[in-house]
Amino acid sequence: NTLKLKADILGSLGRYDECLEERDKCVSLYPEVADGYYYRANDYLAVRKYKEAVEDFNTAILLSPELQEIPFVLIRRGDAYRFLGKTKEASDDYNQVIKLEADSVSRAWTPFAYSGLGNAEKAIEAMNYTLENDTTATDVAGNLYNAACIYARLGMKEKGISVLKEAIEKGYNDYILIKSDYDMDNLRDMPEFENLLE
Repeated sequence: NTLKLKADILGSLGRYDECLEERDKCVSLYPEVADGYYYRANDYLAVRKYKEAVEDFNTAILLSPELQEIPFVLIRRGDAYRFLGKTKEASDDYNQVIKLEADSVSRAWTPFAYSGLGNAEKAIEAMNYTLENDTTATDVAGNLYNAACIYARLGMKEKGISVLKEAIEKGYNDYILIKSDYDMDNLRDMPEFENLLE
């Protein structure tokens, strides 16, 4: 609908306060529709409102249980739980992602799950598997960006910067996401990070 489209545009511009106002309107008008809560949860994450994000993810899953079978949803909720210090809930979500992607070719979210669990070795192994097995032209830059996120999540700053630079050189250009992505938070104090965004 029009409200969702407006919110999407505002979010893509990094105008999250206005974006969330539109998301609130969507939820008020359609309180039984899971999508409204799901999209608002992701925007709450962008502004580091983790408690609100968890509440919205949980409501979305309650309204649309199939969401708990989507790895990206579980990674995002797991991260919100982790930032809130709710280790068991976060671990449950991460382990479910690993289970869901066990037979997948790309296993795109498994590295995020392992990094959330604090298992650097498994995270890097899974990330390398994805880079080696999901190399279609349209995904290379995105996969490299995800790899930069993994290194950043693990606190491997120099490697994170190096791979982020490679992702941008390969065509990754979602600078709004780079600026707001909490996965990049460990890199923000590095001059090289700012240089890449210029």
